[in-house]
This record gives sequence, structure tokens and C-alpha cells, in this order.
Amino acid sequence: MTALQAYTIPPHADGLPLSPPHGGSAVRPKASRPLSTAQRLVVAAAALPLVGIVATAIAAAIGIISVGEMIDIALVLGEDPGMVVFAAMLFCSPTQWLVKRTQVPVRKILGILFAGYAIANFTMFMIEEGLAASLARPFLVAGTFAMLLSIPLLATSGRWAQRQIGMKNWRKLHKLTYVIALALVLHVALVGELGLTGVLVLVALLTRVPPVTKAIRTLGDRLR
Repeated sequence: MTALQAYTIPPHADGLPLSPPHGGSAVRPKASRPLSTAQRLVVAAAALPLVGIVATAIAAAIGIISVGEMIDIALVLGEDPGMVVFAAMLFCSPTQWLVKRTQVPVRKILGILFAGYAIANFTMFMIEEGLAASLARPFLVAGTFAMLLSIPLLATSGRWAQRQIGMKNWRKLHKLTYVIALALVLHVALVGELGLTGVLVLVALLTRVPPVTKAIRTLGDRLR
């Protein structure tokens, strides 16, 4: 299982096939294991700034704050938190290798939340700058590219999509996660500095380097 499967629960995550084996009847998947307290806290923390963005947009719509104030607040709530959520999504796999508890449901939720942050950030920049002005700035081009790539991953985040396009094609599509990660790092680097959020994404990517992955898995086996 890789972080490229971050946006959905793979068909054998619960040990049961989604399609009928050898022409037999399909096996109904088991109910998902409830999230632990720690997992619930991670999800809640990841979702809180996005809820704030929605609340800010509503406040602007009903005239409590101005559009300019909405943009300023939403970008503060969306830029760094969105990067952190993406990094946390990538760190779910190393966490799973270490603690030997599935992080797939958390990965899926964090992937969906990241797409929400990406779309919200893009929308705010479009309102503030306009499309033509935004695409003339390299750091916004990189961010827009990451946002656009997140949309097909979001759209194929469920098991229905896996069945429709097939797991082989689905896995190929979700390799775009790596491209998104690189686009995000480029986005923050072009702003002027990599920053903590860019470093977090880079470190998360390093866990996918085979020797590092093997070392983490070995450590997890020893901790059992």
C-alpha cells in the first residue's frame, strides 16, 4: 500500500475482494474499523481551518466582513494548513508501517480535505487577482497545477470509481500524487522560501524512497 492510494480505500484493505473470485458471488465488504481517538483528533485538526474558510465565505456573503477581508482570512487559513494536511496524508503510510494499524480511512479523509483546501486557495486567488494575472505569476501557476491534478483524484476517491476504471488504471491515475507533491514544493519555493511546510512534504516524499521505506518497515516489525 502506498501513499498514492491516499484518496480511497483499496479493494483489499479489509481483506475481502470487491469482485467475485472465479465466477463466484461477490463478498460484501466488512464495515470499516472505527477511527481511534488519535485518528479522530488528526482529522478534526485537519478539517478545522477548512471549516473556518467556509464560515468566512458565509460571513462575506451576508455582509459581516468585506470580500477583501474574506480573502485575507481564507488564505491564512488555507495556504499553510493545506500543505500540512497534504504532508500528513503522505505520512499516513509510514505511520501504518510503524504502528501496524491501518491508516487508510484517515488517508482518504485527508486527501479529500486537501482537495478542499486547494480549491479554496485557488478560488481566493482568482477573486483577488483574476485568472490572467494569476497565471502570469510562476508560484500561482505551480499551485494551480497542483489544484487541477487534485480534482481527478478527488473524483475517483470512492470504490465505485475503482470498479469503473479498474484498479490498474486507478493506480496509474493516483500516481499523480507524486506530481502534486512536487508542484506544491515548487509553489512554496517560488514564493521565496521552502518553509516548514515544504520541508514536511519533502520529508514525506523521502519515506517513499525504497531504502527508507524498507528501514521504516523493519523498524515497525521490531517494535511489534
